[in-house]
Amino acid sequence: MRAMRRLLLVVPALLVVAGCGAPEPSDLISVLDASPGERDALPTIEGRTVPEEVVADSARYLGETSVARYWVALDGSDRVCIVQAVGGGEEPTAVGSSCAPPDRFADEGVWGEVSAGGPAAQGLVAPDDFDLADAPMGEDWVMVGDNLAAPADQVDATS
Repeated sequence: MRAMRRLLLVVPALLVVAGCGAPEPSDLISVLDASPGERDALPTIEGRTVPEEVVADSARYLGETSVARYWVALDGSDRVCIVQAVGGGEEPTAVGSSCAPPDRFADEGVWGEVSAGGPAAQGLVAPDDFDLADAPMGEDWVMVGDNLAAPADQVDATS
């Protein structure tokens, strides 16, 4: 009888743990649920949408700094990605991305850096209600928008 009681106590605990999974990306960064707009289209280089590893229709524009424009997007594995376009005009000179699984994104966001011969564009896509003090970067970063942080020296006073 004693062995049976132990078994009954362990089984419910396993069921509770098994029910927990990684959070959904849109639960972490609500802009992913927004309807797409004109600015959400990812940049192109030589007619190709870049970066190719992200799902283009999941992209949402977050903002810009004096160095780059930024989007959040999902890749084919539902990882949350920062997309950065460096260089002016309709066609940037470089585009890069970096992705993180939702559980890691929930804790620290996703950071990226892209360079095209000039100053390196650095950015952090952060989950909703993120405290920048918890970010792994230095103290000289500021929030550019609700879900975007960048080095203070890359942010115009008009951003």
